[in-house]
Amino acid sequence: MPMAEDMKVAEQKCQHITDEKAKEECIGQNMPIAAEMKAAIEKCRPLTDSKAIEQCNKQVMEESMKNMFSGMSGYFLKMLPLYLIFAWMGLAIYAKRLHDRNLSSWWQAAPWIGCVIMYAPLFGLPVFSSLYIAGMVIGAISMIWFLVLFIICGFLKGTNGPNKYGQDPLEKNIVEGVVI
Repeated sequence: MPMAEDMKVAEQKCQHITDEKAKEECIGQNMPIAAEMKAAIEKCRPLTDSKAIEQCNKQVMEESMKNMFSGMSGYFLKMLPLYLIFAWMGLAIYAKRLHDRNLSSWWQAAPWIGCVIMYAPLFGLPVFSSLYIAGMVIGAISMIWFLVLFIICGFLKGTNGPNKYGQDPLEKNIVEGVVI
């Protein structure tokens, strides 16, 4: 259930309360996320060993992150066709611009792979695993790479004259020695 609907249900359950502070508390208690967190806290409360408490808290965080990302993955899957269309158009434009600069269009593959790795929680990877943290680092590097590509493709002029990918598109067309 989307969060807005959860909020409406919680507000309906608490509409009889007139005191604003008490009403806010009631709404917080009736929100499913708040209830999950309370249950998780209660689960860790009886523990006394600091290692066990730390492990329990880590587990609670992983579960809550999975719940958060599971809602996002439904939205992501609904929007996937649109994302793919825009990604395809972007890849084509960037490939042409990279070729204008005499660079391979494979330069744009690395940040896309990094983004897939960065969004691993959508695919069920444990949140605090070393792979997850590595994915976040790779994702940050990918964002920097996207910025570099944006500067290369958006602001820098292509090579002068022909290159290994073809003629300079800004050069006048020459067909067998005749300027068109």
